[in-house]
Amino acid sequence: MRVAGLTMTVNVQQYEYVTQAGDTAGIVVDILPQNQMPFPEDDGIMVSPGHATSIAIVEVPCRVSAVLILPINSVVTPN
Repeated sequence: MRVAGLTMTVNVQQYEYVTQAGDTAGIVVDILPQNQMPFPEDDGIMVSPGHATSIAIVEVPCRVSAVLILPINSVVTPN
């Protein structure tokens, strides 16, 4: 029994797949931050129909140091 999380039921309509186009049916899951471009063919997880699949994700905190952004024509002189 799940306590929390997202549950999805996906109908892949496998009977409509064209065998000449490929022999794989299913979906590709790619979980990433909102501002990141998805590349499911490289980073995704293939989920086959007819099987229960569980995917766990863990948020890892990271610290970002301050970044100094200067205009292109700026010159920085040491103090």
